[in-house]
Amino acid sequence: MKMPPSHVQGSKPPSNQPASQKVTLCNGAQDFRDNTSKFKIIDSTLREGEQAAGVFFSTETKVAIARALDDFGVEYILTHIRCNMSDAQLAVDTGVQGVNIVIGTSHLLREHSHGKDMNTIILMAVQVIEFVKSHNLEVRFSSEDSFRSDLVDLLRLYSTVSKLGVHRVGIADTVGCASPRDVFKLVQTIRAIVGCDIETHFHDDSGCAIANAFCALEAGATHVDTTVLGLGERNGITPLGGLIARMIVKDREYVKSKYKTEKLYALDLLVAKAAGTAIPNNNYITGASAFSHKAGIHTKAVASNPETYEIIDPEDFGMARNMDYASSLTGWHAIKSRCADLGMDMPDEQCKKCAVKIKSLADRGPLSSSEADAVIFASQKGLGRMAKQEKVGFAKATGCELEIGVAPAVIDVIHVVQFLNSVARKLESTNNNNIARVQLILPAQDGYILRSDFLTTRLLGCVLVDNVQGFTTPQQKVKNAALLDEPAFGTLLEYSVGGILISENFQGTVESVFESLQAELNLRLALSWILPMPVTRNELALIGSRHDFVLEPWLKAARSIGIKMTVFGADGSWLQKPESLGIVDAYVPLNMTADSDLPSRLVAAIRSSGKEFDGVTTFSDALLYSVACVAQTLNLPTSPPASLARAIDKHATRIKFGGDGCQVLRAKGLDDLKHQIEKLRQPLHYPLIVKPCQGWNSEGVTKVVDGLELFAAVAKLNSESTVDTVIETYVDGPEFDANFILYDGEDLFCEINDGFPCSADSDRADRSSNFLETDMLYPSSLKADERAMIRTSLHSQLIAMGFRTGVFHVEGRVRNSASKYSIQDGMLDLYPKRCSPENKSSVFLLEVNARAPGIGALTVTTLTYGVDFAAIHMLCALNESNAVRALSQPFELTTSTAGGGAQYWVDLLSIPTQSDGVYDGDDCCEELKTRRPDLQPNIMWAMCCLKKGDYVPGPPDLAKVAYFVVISRKSRRDVLRAAGDIRAAVRIPLDVCAASARGPFAAVGKKIMTERSGGLHKPLVSATKVA
Repeated sequence: MKMPPSHVQGSKPPSNQPASQKVTLCNGAQDFRDNTSKFKIIDSTLREGEQAAGVFFSTETKVAIARALDDFGVEYILTHIRCNMSDAQLAVDTGVQGVNIVIGTSHLLREHSHGKDMNTIILMAVQVIEFVKSHNLEVRFSSEDSFRSDLVDLLRLYSTVSKLGVHRVGIADTVGCASPRDVFKLVQTIRAIVGCDIETHFHDDSGCAIANAFCALEAGATHVDTTVLGLGERNGITPLGGLIARMIVKDREYVKSKYKTEKLYALDLLVAKAAGTAIPNNNYITGASAFSHKAGIHTKAVASNPETYEIIDPEDFGMARNMDYASSLTGWHAIKSRCADLGMDMPDEQCKKCAVKIKSLADRGPLSSSEADAVIFASQKGLGRMAKQEKVGFAKATGCELEIGVAPAVIDVIHVVQFLNSVARKLESTNNNNIARVQLILPAQDGYILRSDFLTTRLLGCVLVDNVQGFTTPQQKVKNAALLDEPAFGTLLEYSVGGILISENFQGTVESVFESLQAELNLRLALSWILPMPVTRNELALIGSRHDFVLEPWLKAARSIGIKMTVFGADGSWLQKPESLGIVDAYVPLNMTADSDLPSRLVAAIRSSGKEFDGVTTFSDALLYSVACVAQTLNLPTSPPASLARAIDKHATRIKFGGDGCQVLRAKGLDDLKHQIEKLRQPLHYPLIVKPCQGWNSEGVTKVVDGLELFAAVAKLNSESTVDTVIETYVDGPEFDANFILYDGEDLFCEINDGFPCSADSDRADRSSNFLETDMLYPSSLKADERAMIRTSLHSQLIAMGFRTGVFHVEGRVRNSASKYSIQDGMLDLYPKRCSPENKSSVFLLEVNARAPGIGALTVTTLTYGVDFAAIHMLCALNESNAVRALSQPFELTTSTAGGGAQYWVDLLSIPTQSDGVYDGDDCCEELKTRRPDLQPNIMWAMCCLKKGDYVPGPPDLAKVAYFVVISRKSRRDVLRAAGDIRAAVRIPLDVCAASARGPFAAVGKKIMTERSGGLHKPLVSATKVA
């Protein structure tokens, strides 16, 4: 049970006791040497922590831990070198900020480790220190096994290195033999002879590491070495969490001002998982029982004032206080508090009787919290009768039977009842056999719901299901549900997180029906939909407003996760209209002109908004670079701006990843192009691709077959755009899109789909041809080895570009593929070549988009694989690693006929314009639905992009009228057939404009279409400095 924040030592005193009168044994007189209120932490998890038995950290894991430590606020991350010149040279060559030098000084280490006497040690120390200092680096020098070393030797050594100007000397209790008194004496002595800082390193073999660290600070030490969870050789060293627990009691304000204590749990969890262990149950602060109270006398006092039995406030660490009311030691006050948590107003006498019952049950054996809750519900006056009346009420109202199954997978009674009533109403009107099969979903662990609509999202398209409803709210806390043989109706009401109405068409015995559904749930819900902690980093700044139909999936994902979204965009957005109030937290209008000052304007607007944001993001190509600059300035998670600049610059991308035989030029105009061609050693090999250096959606991309077409294409681009032009080799292999989710460099998910040939790919292409995609087929039918090559190659290229975290939409082609597009049995598709290609296949990268794919692809991937790119894009911007990893888990539909875990074959069908004109009708998708109901079984989703009165440019300009997500469970050929039928049936109500009449519409119409596709051709990257 979560209790309100409380006063703890080190915080302001209670209002009834003036600060001047507050004297406790915990706060003694302040010594002038005492550094307990001005210490620094040096974390050694990446060195000492990996020395723990059985622990190995990969490079990616080390980077993740280092970033988490930096985010928490530790001042240093430590590794060290031996005291010799070769190690020192290697350290300096790596470009580090400082060097930590160590050598054993006890007689045991001098004899059995390195064999050097003290005179030699001092000479070596002088040589290495002077070398490191000559490179203007910070220097720490430490003895090893200090507490078993001769005191005179230590003092002579420390005096010498102090005079050389080291920044710190180190004292190490290497075997954990020192007591707090030993520590205080030695630190106090060394403090008197050195003028530099003093670092301390304590092993925990005899259980004194935290106490020793605290005493060292009291005696004048300035720095303490720690590791997360205390990992290290043997019993480890001073744990970071343990030290923070000790220090926050001493000086809460100092600790809170320096360290992000609310991030300690996530840090402990990260390292525990990396080390292959768990956070100990009794771990300092973050252990499951750290703030748990069990004995009745304790729970009574804590319920009144938590300070009675707590010296640390769990709220300081984002943790929750817990009353263990399911035990033989429980008291009625704990039951009273639990009732309050459950929203129940139980009289005191009833609470006392309930406590007696729970104590009696717990005396017989372990009692779970869910079982104790069942006792509480059963004790609530009238609840049992109400439950029975509800169940009878369903039967009377419908004359039907409800078969209720329980899934081992808790909450709003009203939502549950509403769901069951909706089932009853449906039965009353449609079911002839008066039987409905309902599955209620219960959680198998305590925690917080990852997203409130996880059930409806993951069961979308499931043929076994007629209706699905979730019962939870965003970030709702849920409790572990015990699997009772005969669960009471009231217990089901309390614990259910969602309900499923099984399809009437799914026949069989009760047991077989529920077994089949359970098997399907195991495949679809194979993700961690309960997190140990809620998504706390949830204040997101979204830069750039888009049209309502584009924003819809992003807003839906944000609502379900509990992300608070503030949009910064141009004035006049639909989000500013009264009817849009409440859709986002706030809308902040500002000048969004794409110039070099845009990042500074955005930073100023964010800082003046009055909110503390946890992340900033965009999904508009034209804003990616600016937003990365903003995030970097505000110290928020982001990909490096330089990486964004390289990805946006298609010439830079081609130079880095062009491969053998690829010709590439960058021209500022016709004269520049002519000059560059004259300098070429080899003539240009046609066909070539001409495209803007910075652009998107294949706008302005042209294939040319000779010099005349080349100069005409460049001239056209120059007339429409201020950016440079790229000319490169045309590759005719099969085109694909690959959508990646990366986190800390790890490839969490990748889906690959086939891009069907565009009109410009044809040998008979003319000036009206373009590269507008019309069919994207999921999943790809490229051979398995080519798909694996694409995933591996593009992952490596993303890392090489400097990208490590985010959603990435990558486009490319396969050179020398074993497949090609051809017509067989009247159907154009990707088929295996009759003969294997002579040369090895390879990936030709077209472009990298550091954002989620467009709205159609978002829908397809959610439907096909259960992965929501919009949600993950936002969570990456918030650096919520647990949520990202959980939501990146696709369906495990290994038996799917579509293969690759996809539940369908899908064609993302785009309907392009055929001529220019004015759209003169209503929603063409709805019109098709009414006119051709026979096509609807294959249409999972559709969207019309135009409204009546919109101007529509014709070819070669790129404009899409509508999207259809076409599905088939039968075969890839069947989905292509269905897509062809839909394409032929769509009617586009276009008023064709004569050339003389085009003027009034052209300027406005062009603006409408380019705004909906993301922006105009303007420089996306420019030299800028953000204040």
